[in-house]
Amino acid sequence: MYDSTPSNSERHQSAIGTAAIPWFYEADPPVPWIFATAVLLVGCGKPAPSLTEPESNRTLLLEPLPERTGLPNEPLFSKLAVETTGITFQNDIDLTHPLKRLYHCGFVCGGVAVGDLDGDDLPELFFASGPGTNRLYKQTAPFQFKDITESADVGGGKDWAAGVAFIDINADSDLDIYVSNYESPNALYVNESAGVFREDGC
Repeated sequence: MYDSTPSNSERHQSAIGTAAIPWFYEADPPVPWIFATAVLLVGCGKPAPSLTEPESNRTLLLEPLPERTGLPNEPLFSKLAVETTGITFQNDIDLTHPLKRLYHCGFVCGGVAVGDLDGDDLPELFFASGPGTNRLYKQTAPFQFKDITESADVGGGKDWAAGVAFIDINADSDLDIYVSNYESPNALYVNESAGVFREDGC
């Protein structure tokens, strides 16, 4: 006679098959299954350092930095007024912007790039402004700048600039400007020399 009573192993398999697995697979989307898999994978990584390790293995993280000696007594930096530098750029928060949620993350502004764009050994400054207008400042004398954004045509329009870098993209010994934008094509401003740029991005 056929015995239909399940064995212990069958009971265990049935419990897994009818209770646990469908709970993972039936989710739409299968977030619990993805989460459980991630937890298992993380658990398979390198174990955390033991608190019972010898003291010699743990004191390296606790050693203070050595004292700096031989430093000058005068300040290393001094604040320069806007009237001196000519740099008026600032990032304003626009709470009416459709992408205002980005103010809560790293896309809030795009940073700054520094480099000599015109070969006069005085580095220029490019500020990526997030949702505002990007700004390019030409250095006319040490720590004195002129805003040439409009004449160079590198303001970025309505794009949300998330990053900027200077790079000689076409190997002609002139630095070009590459701007990464959020939810719009990136911009590549090819340096045509003398403060003239040609937009050639994707």
